[in-house]
Amino acid sequence: MSIDVHKGVTVRLFIGTIVTPDLKSSLDKSSKWSQAVIANETSLTEIRYRNKPYIGTYLDSEKVKILEICNTESEIRNLLQQFCPNQNCELLKMVIFPQIFLT
Repeated sequence: MSIDVHKGVTVRLFIGTIVTPDLKSSLDKSSKWSQAVIANETSLTEIRYRNKPYIGTYLDSEKVKILEICNTESEIRNLLQQFCPNQNCELLKMVIFPQIFLT
């Protein structure tokens, strides 16, 4: 979701999970993750929000539907499971929050 509130201000919704120490360690050890990040071949993004690290993606639609949120959550879990096969990504708590960007 991306809404231009005023000229130069954009609001986007982020959906993802906090990067726990275990998840961080698994990602750091994953050659698949390293290759995907270097080649820019993953839809996952690492961000900081309220001084905590998160991994997930931004929702693209202007009007977000519950089904889109559920599908995106599933996609994030599946991607993380591919990158970190030793993690149980089904147990990761997903969160959704807005971010404001100034341009």
